[in-house]
Amino acid sequence: MLVSDIHKAKAILKKVNWNFYQKATFFPYEIAPFNCRKYHWFPATFVPEIPFTLIEVLTLSDAVVYDPFGGIGTTYFQALLLNRRPLATEICKVAIEYMRSLFILFNPETNFDRLKENVEKLLKDFSPHKDYTSNVPKDVLIDRLKPWHSP
Repeated sequence: MLVSDIHKAKAILKKVNWNFYQKATFFPYEIAPFNCRKYHWFPATFVPEIPFTLIEVLTLSDAVVYDPFGGIGTTYFQALLLNRRPLATEICKVAIEYMRSLFILFNPETNFDRLKENVEKLLKDFSPHKDYTSNVPKDVLIDRLKPWHSP
């Protein structure tokens, strides 16, 4: 459901500084925008404050928020944080896999202690000389995806 009072929403939106040049300060108990761009350089993303602000002002709790060009999930994760029901479509396999990996952070069933142990083990055993592409499923075109994972 959209916001109940469109006139109130317009008044709020007129007061927003859309430059977002100044970092907002959030208290630990407040919900803050989640910056997907911090973890991947995916092209054509925008600052999370834009969808966060629009979703917060223009929708009510439990509303469906649909992003037809999901990208790396900027809008999706803002909607999730704001207690909306996010939906997204995306055709880029890299973006889809990235969104799936980020979703682990938001999944209440994720065991972060076990996840941390697994990551620490992987880092301990890591060797820059080892070819890890043999672990990738055969249907993934690794040579076509490599340029997307590093600048």
